[in-house]
Amino acid sequence: MSQLYKSLDIWEDGDEEEEDDNSDENGKSERNNDQNNKEEDEDKDETEDKKKVGYFINLDPATKMVPYGASIDIRDTVDYKEVMKQHNLGPNGAIMTSLNLFATKFDQVISILENRCFDNTTATATKETSAKSPIDTILVDTPGQIEAFTWSASGTIITEGLATSFPTVLAYIIDTPRCAASPHTFMSNMLYACSMLYRTKLPLIIILIRLMLYHVHLLLIG
Repeated sequence: MSQLYKSLDIWEDGDEEEEDDNSDENGKSERNNDQNNKEEDEDKDETEDKKKVGYFINLDPATKMVPYGASIDIRDTVDYKEVMKQHNLGPNGAIMTSLNLFATKFDQVISILENRCFDNTTATATKETSAKSPIDTILVDTPGQIEAFTWSASGTIITEGLATSFPTVLAYIIDTPRCAASPHTFMSNMLYACSMLYRTKLPLIIILIRLMLYHVHLLLIG
């Protein structure tokens, strides 16, 4: 009998140890689940933060196709061909006149951008603007004719209006194959970039495009 009692005591002690081990494992699993939930929440917050909202503005009245969805398009306000007919202007003159007409109302564009960018910080935000996510980046596509925008009064008004309200950076896009084919074309583009830099007094970056096409072209010729 004494041996039986001893064996029963050993079994009871073993059961208690198993219960303790199970409780410890449950506690560890709950902690791991909490940590995993916290990590998932952090990942969700990071993905939400990574979602960038862009706003696109087209200021080229003569373009036929815009490869992006422009939120503000000068073609909706000014008819480029009608300006040419009414004022007997050429292509560059019509572009400058269209920009001048659009620049007279550019303060309304600035107010729209400010409402979209700073709608969470202002107390007078409407329900419609508060439902939209704020803008992270504003892309302004200007006419390809540098003299029609950079050296015109309307271009100065638009550039200064944006620079006074938002951190503004100029991006000068260069066609790489043409510059690679002719040193004169490359140097003229560098001079154009310098003129834009000193004219606007804003940070400027130079973007070289079609690099892959140029390498493929060299491989085909070689």
